[in-house]
Amino acid sequence: MLVIGTMINERYQILRLIGEGGMANVYLANDTVLNRKVAIKILRGELASNEDFLKRFQREALSASSLHHKNIVDIYDVGEDNGHYYIVMEYIEGKTLKKLIKERGALTITEVVDIMQQLTDGLSKAHSSLIVHRDIKPENIIIQKDGTVKITDFGLAVAINASKLTRTDSVMGSVYYMAPERASGDKIDIKSDIYSLGILMFELLTGRLPFDGDSPINVIMKHINEPIPSVREINPAIPQSVENVILKACAKNEENRYNRTKEMFEDLKTVLDEQRENENRYEYAYFDTNRKTKDLIQELEKIQKEKEVSKEEQTKTEETKTLESRGPVLRNQDKKTIIILGSIFTGLCALVLLIFFIVPIIFKVSEVVVPDVSGMSVVEAERKLINAGLDVELEVISEYSETIEKGLVTRTSPRAGRTVKKNTKVIIYESKGKLTIEIED
Repeated sequence: MLVIGTMINERYQILRLIGEGGMANVYLANDTVLNRKVAIKILRGELASNEDFLKRFQREALSASSLHHKNIVDIYDVGEDNGHYYIVMEYIEGKTLKKLIKERGALTITEVVDIMQQLTDGLSKAHSSLIVHRDIKPENIIIQKDGTVKITDFGLAVAINASKLTRTDSVMGSVYYMAPERASGDKIDIKSDIYSLGILMFELLTGRLPFDGDSPINVIMKHINEPIPSVREINPAIPQSVENVILKACAKNEENRYNRTKEMFEDLKTVLDEQRENENRYEYAYFDTNRKTKDLIQELEKIQKEKEVSKEEQTKTEETKTLESRGPVLRNQDKKTIIILGSIFTGLCALVLLIFFIVPIIFKVSEVVVPDVSGMSVVEAERKLINAGLDVELEVISEYSETIEKGLVTRTSPRAGRTVKKNTKVIIYESKGKLTIEIED
């Protein structure tokens, strides 16, 4: 913990601690150059000693610093000073939505719609810049006294996900808002943020979470398997049009969700209009199960049916054989023995089916196509590769290029268009510009 008065990078003077977390401490500081108050987040623990994370964090935070929107906290500066890795942000006087929910419980319907319009508007700006937050939750949203909401922690959330860091406190806090495809290992895109927005909207309207459990795995399985509870059963005063926004945002199958955050924003603008009072409950256009979960459930059902048929046929066969060999009279004890033996045999068959069919489905490593990222910046290319389900080599290789501008990506290894296993390491090549040779007279 920093001492009051400490100077960071000979510019930011620490005034007081304003927040603590498992990943970072947040201080109120004075920017002595521009003479303004700022919030400075100092990374702690394993984050501050993880080289992979730190490089990605700096790239992503610098990329997020290009986002300027009334509902996104501005990032001013990113750097390191005497082992302190920091990010300087706009200082917002207010409280997190999590704190507001703890104080008040369920908010009014008009308050929730207003908050959600602001959030979807802000995220639309980020998504249009190809930035996915990945950790939308009430702890990462600040509301000011005038009702303005601000989304924070863009660069930090992306870098943590990209570096595959795991912390019990941060993971447990995030699984409550985690889209099913994240748990299934599918690629993460803007629709994952949309799902989290739907869960947040449910919590704001009811004062509680739709899925709870005593462990992260338990909560994740509910996200995958259980339909989201009805907010109208909890509070009948909530219009069906409002519940429909949650149903559409929180669909298990991404194809049933809003295609863009802007689409959700436009829906929220009219959600309380009179002409939508008698709106029908939203019906999913596609079977609403996460694809991998659907395949697994179908395979289990198939094997269960085969098991039942096999058990029935085996019992009949054994009884028939015994009757033929032992004559017309069969004792009850013999019948029991035959049934027990048949059950054991059926159980062994089920075990074999489990080992050779179910386990491979669960642990099957899916394949992905390497996307073409040539001509992009390194940050954009890295983000696109990660969203496609690939891992990115930390070190970027520089090379000369006659066609691609300096600082942009020339190619990758494996090359674009190749089909590889998920999480394959990809090397990014960055252009140094054209090779110039000076010839002395």
